[in-house]
Amino acid sequence: MVKNDTFLFLIKNLGLAWIPFLLSQLFFVKLKWLRYLIVLLTLLFFPNTLYVVTDLFQLWPKNDVSVWFELTHLLSFAMLSLFLGFGTLKNFEKYFLLGYRPLVVNLCSFFIIYLGSFGVYLGRFVRLNSSDIFLNPKHLFVQILNVISHPFNDVNLYGTTLIFAVFCYILYFGFFNFAKNYK
Repeated sequence: MVKNDTFLFLIKNLGLAWIPFLLSQLFFVKLKWLRYLIVLLTLLFFPNTLYVVTDLFQLWPKNDVSVWFELTHLLSFAMLSLFLGFGTLKNFEKYFLLGYRPLVVNLCSFFIIYLGSFGVYLGRFVRLNSSDIFLNPKHLFVQILNVISHPFNDVNLYGTTLIFAVFCYILYFGFFNFAKNYK
C-alpha cells in the first residue's frame, strides 16, 4: 500500500513548473515595464521546469511500491515538466525573434537553459528554491554569492551544470527541430 503523501513533492514541483509557462504567455503585454518584470520572473522560475527531472533520484525499489509504477510515475511528471519548460523556452524564442537573428536566439535559448541548469544545481545541491526570493531573500543571495565567490569549493558545479544544460538543450532541439525534417 502506498502512503498518500509519498509523491506530494512531485505535485509541488510540477506546480512550480507551471509558473514560468503561464508567465511566458504574457510576454507581449503592452506595458514595457510589466513585460520586463514578467520576463524576469519567468527566468527566476524557469529552473523549476528542469528540476523535476532530478526527482528521478527518488527512484529506488521499495517493499510496498512496484519499481515500474514509480518509474512511470516519476517519468510522467518529469516529461510534463520538461514540456512546460520547452514551451516556456519556445515563448522566449518568439519574444527574442522580434529583435534578434535566429542564431542569436538559439544562443539565448542555450544560455537560458544553462541558467536554468545552474538553478537546478542550486536547488538540488545547495537546497535553494525559487520561492526563497520572496520568503527568504537574504539567505538566497548569501548562498548564491557564496557559490559565486568560492567557485572551486564544489568541483561538481561546472560539470553538473554544463552536462545537464547540454542534455536539456539536446532534448529541446530534438522535440522542436528534429521532427520538422520528417513532415
